[in-house]
Amino acid sequence: MNIYKWLNIRKIILIGILIDIALLECFIIFSNDFIFGSYSKQFKTITNIDANILFLFSWIFLSYICERYSNIENISLKNHFKRNIIKSLITSSIIFIIFIIIGLIFKTNSIIFELNKVSSFISLSTFVQYLISKVSSFFSDKKINYLVIYDENFSEILISFLNEMNHIKNYSFTLFNKSIIQKNHEELIIAKKNINELEEKVCNEFLSKKKKISRLTEWCEFKLNLIPPEILKTFEFDHSSFQIKKIGLEMRIKRIFDILISLCLLISTFPVLIIVALMIRIEDGGPIFYSQFRSGFKSINFRIYKLRSMHTKAEQDGVQWAKAKDKRITKIGSFIRKTRIDELPQLINVLKGEMSLIGPRPERPEIDKELSFQIPCYNMRYLVKPGLSGWAQVNFPYGASVEDSIKKLSYDLFYIKNYSIWLDILIFFKTIKIIFNGKGATPKNGQT
Repeated sequence: MNIYKWLNIRKIILIGILIDIALLECFIIFSNDFIFGSYSKQFKTITNIDANILFLFSWIFLSYICERYSNIENISLKNHFKRNIIKSLITSSIIFIIFIIIGLIFKTNSIIFELNKVSSFISLSTFVQYLISKVSSFFSDKKINYLVIYDENFSEILISFLNEMNHIKNYSFTLFNKSIIQKNHEELIIAKKNINELEEKVCNEFLSKKKKISRLTEWCEFKLNLIPPEILKTFEFDHSSFQIKKIGLEMRIKRIFDILISLCLLISTFPVLIIVALMIRIEDGGPIFYSQFRSGFKSINFRIYKLRSMHTKAEQDGVQWAKAKDKRITKIGSFIRKTRIDELPQLINVLKGEMSLIGPRPERPEIDKELSFQIPCYNMRYLVKPGLSGWAQVNFPYGASVEDSIKKLSYDLFYIKNYSIWLDILIFFKTIKIIFNGKGATPKNGQT
């Protein structure tokens, strides 16, 4: 995968992280060992870890998890500033607790924050993150005008897609025709397989002015990090670009990480599983586990097990979509769904090789059959092993309709085409962030 594709769209996060690193370094240089003062050397002697380095990694990781670096859309800068203060306080509180625990483990009282320095750093970091958001907002207000060369036979599909993009204030699209003057268009998008002589002339004009030219699917990948199936099927279907090598260094590394992380998670969460299992049994006396068949690699069915989160008669009327405020979900079920604890038994499927930690979420065969008739390119999501989490899960809320399934497939197609270890690592950390913030575990309000 071209790492730049997803690094570019996350440049605000990267800038925020780099600025925090620079600020911490400045405090360490000019503030006498920064956080811990004269206790820093004693801490390093006891734990063999530099206290400031531990603080640095903890601060950056928890800031990412708490979404301090995220430039949340549709909120005012004033509210963004308040939000950042709250997130900073939460982050610093968690770090303070971590260092207290370390102090208790190593039986030392030397883990002492110098509160005036901590407060100064947090205040400065919060203010700088606010400035980044303000500058980002100023540049994001600038509209980018696109000229679109398209195939008139498929104009209805294209116009529908572009209308959907119109709610994004950065984008303005103009469909090409002979009377169009290209002076005010910054970029050119090609939404057809073959261009004619006049359209080729337009392309040459854009090239001569060093303006960017993209295929429609390329634009979707770079700007949206997804590939809409209807766009792929209609304008640019290249099956070879979605082929993943079954044997290769990256796939071997992926399998090794699947096994190691799954074993670690199973061992570390075993006490939690026991407690939750007892609570499920106590609540309604029903079975602890719930099994289903799911579609796997190459659409081969396999059985998964989940901790039961719904009442025992949840599907007495047949298979149905989950919905917002679903009355079939038990009280403990609501908690384990939000924290994803109900998915932990699927780590066994990962160890068996039926699933991976990262990949498109496997769907039920009954629903798959329905969706494959309604959604183009749907079965392409099974060109790779399904996963516990995936690109669709960390970018789109819980899907509970055909329309949602189309959106999720858009992200799955992006993942398959751009697969890499780096993308898996990104999804892994985004999954942790989503679990911590309790997002995406239930359908949106109004979904059916």
